[in-house]
Amino acid sequence: MKNTPLVSIGMSVHNSANTISAAINSILNQSYPFWELIIIDDGSTDNTRSIIDSFSDSRIKFSHHQNCRGLAYRLNQAIDTSAGKYFMRMDGDDICFPERIHKQVDFLESHPSIDLLGTSLLIFRDNGEAIGVRNLPSDHKSICQSPLSGFELPHPTWMGKIEWFRHFRYDENQIKSQDYDMLLRSYKHSCFAVLPEVLLGYREDFFNFQKRIMSRKFTIISQIKCSRTLLDYLKLIYSITLQIAKLSIDYLFIDVFKKKPKIYNKKLKTSEETEKLWKETWDTCN
Repeated sequence: MKNTPLVSIGMSVHNSANTISAAINSILNQSYPFWELIIIDDGSTDNTRSIIDSFSDSRIKFSHHQNCRGLAYRLNQAIDTSAGKYFMRMDGDDICFPERIHKQVDFLESHPSIDLLGTSLLIFRDNGEAIGVRNLPSDHKSICQSPLSGFELPHPTWMGKIEWFRHFRYDENQIKSQDYDMLLRSYKHSCFAVLPEVLLGYREDFFNFQKRIMSRKFTIISQIKCSRTLLDYLKLIYSITLQIAKLSIDYLFIDVFKKKPKIYNKKLKTSEETEKLWKETWDTCN
C-alpha cells in the first residue's frame, strides 16, 4: 500500500549465535509486513554471521564488520541507512510478539505528537520460562518523573520517528547506558509514550554485578554532560549518592539471588492470556 509507513528495525549483534535465529524469526512472524531489518554484526567471532546468512528474506539487510565498534556506533549506522518513516529497536537475544510492529505503528500514526514509543514487556529466561511482566507508566510526564533515577522506557521496546533518532543520535562514547543518555538529552524537547500491552519478550538471565557498575558509571557521566547550572550540579551530587546506594542494593540482591533465585520470581506476575501467547510465540520462533 502506497501510504503504509515502512519501519526500519535496527539490530546490532555480537556473538549472538545462540539467540539470533529466534530474534529474526520473531520479526519474520510479524503481522505487519512493511519493514526492513538492518542487522549489523559488530565483530562476532562465533557463527552469528553464517546463521544470519541462512535467512533469505529480501527485507533483511545484513552487514558484517571485523572490528567491534560498540552498540551506539552501530545503531547510528543503522539510523543513517534507514529508509523507513519509523525506526525500531531490537536486540539479537529478545523476541517480539507477533503484533508488536502493527500496534506500535497504529499508535504512532494516530498520535503524531509522539516522538518515541515503548511497550510493556515480558521477562524470560534462556529456556523460555516466563518470569513475569514489567508494566510501565504510559504518558510522558510519568515516564520522565524522575530523570536522575531513570526513565520508564525500556530501550529494546523503542519505536519512534526516524527524524527524532537522527536529531538526537546515540553518543558513541557511551559504552553503557546509551539509552539513558539519549533520553536525558532529549526528554525536555520530546514526547514519549508507552503502550500498556506486552509486545516484547526480554531475555534476562543472571545478574552481572560488573555490568551494573559500568551502567551506573555511565549514567553519572551522562548527567555530568547535561549539567549546566548550580542546581544541576547539586542534583548531580544527589544522583551520585543515589547511584552508590543502588549499587549497594544491587550487590546485596545479587548475592541473595545467587543463593535463592525464587526470590526474584515472586516480584512479577504474568496473566494466563499473556503466558499462553508467550508460549505460542516462543514455540514458533525456536
